Amino acid sequence: IRGIGVIGSLGDSPEAFGDGLFSGRLAPGASAVQPGAYAGEIREFNPRRYISQKGLQVLSRAALLTTAALSLLRKSCASLLEADVPAERIGLVVGTAFGHIASKLRYSEEAVREGVALVSPILFPSTIINSLGGHAAIIHGWRGPNSTFTAGTRSSLEAIRSSLEHLRK
Repeated sequence: IRGIGVIGSLGDSPEAFGDGLFSGRLAPGASAVQPGAYAGEIREFNPRRYISQKGLQVLSRAALLTTAALSLLRKSCASLLEADVPAERIGLVVGTAFGHIASKLRYSEEAVREGVALVSPILFPSTIINSLGGHAAIIHGWRGPNSTFTAGTRSSLEAIRSSLEHLRK
């Protein structure tokens, strides 16, 4: 593991994540990114603050958060990441407490309103949980294996555990 990128209820840095984790603030709670809101309620997230690429409007909010966390990782660990590792060997493990809940809801609402046969196919990819890691890896040019964990408040810890297991193999 060469680095961690974090955006969530504990803040938008590994230091904020660690401080919150070790002080017992692991459960979803007040957002350090948007004071006064809970992590799952952040509506004012501006991906441009973190991501410079174009063509992001088709990504779900969750995929934008994942891509932003990966941008933070690349910025903080630039000298450690790609210098000596081919893109095919750079893997990505994502942990998310909520995943694509909003995208799944939008897809389901349209299916009920329009009928299953008339749901926009552009909505479907954002309902698959691993599209979080897939979209972020594609945007950043990483072609190694990736996976996404949705385990509530344990998601980040499960992602770290899985990363360690992959490295042991």
